[in-house]
Amino acid sequence: MKKIILALVAFAALSCSDDRLLPRQALFLTPAVEGTRATVNYTAADYFSISGLAETTVQTKSAIGSFQANYGYAGGKLSPLADTLWFPYAGESLDSLRVWWPALDRRVPLPFNQEEREVFLAADWLKSVHVNVPPAGDLPVVLRHERSKLTFTLTGANAGAKIISLSLGGYAAYCDPSPGVTDAQLIFDHSNATGIFSPGIAGTLVFERAGGGDGERVSKLFTLRSLPALQQTGMNYTIDIEIN
Repeated sequence: MKKIILALVAFAALSCSDDRLLPRQALFLTPAVEGTRATVNYTAADYFSISGLAETTVQTKSAIGSFQANYGYAGGKLSPLADTLWFPYAGESLDSLRVWWPALDRRVPLPFNQEEREVFLAADWLKSVHVNVPPAGDLPVVLRHERSKLTFTLTGANAGAKIISLSLGGYAAYCDPSPGVTDAQLIFDHSNATGIFSPGIAGTLVFERAGGGDGERVSKLFTLRSLPALQQTGMNYTIDIEIN
């Protein structure tokens, strides 16, 4: 009986050892950005191509521990820069996978001036969380917005007019010059800006009358009469501005 038990123990130990020698699957990612933004949806390449912000922090957790590394973006893929993250052993899933952009060591406070496209996009932090992730040679991940976005649009007599610039509460918004995009956009951080935006706040804007191109540009002061409840993070809030 003792011999049989010892043989079984030895066989179990050998099997475990053999499992751990099987090839592991390296972790590579194909990122996409959740398309919940009004008017303009930016692609992963739009974010990752910003100078100095091509890196992403990736963290995995499994029975063998938690590991973190920075990944770089190239050719539509996120690949390890130095330390490769692996699925634990052949056939085993990760308990969780977390992805942050920009990389955690490259994040800066919310900028007040977001008039430049790269500054605006860099302020729009992205995050993805997955659980029970099976091994895959190329894992798709959908990055969601950590911060909210305020989209300002003209209504009333000037509905459809293109906003050229907009400032409000000490913040300067981004106005996409792309044809057909008439809104102004501002990334909003709930942790430090909630009290700044409230009904009655005054701002300034320049807009081009509808049918423009090279149309007449008008500069106006405005006051926000109402605001949606800015409570949830990662949302797009549309704010109407009516100018007489």
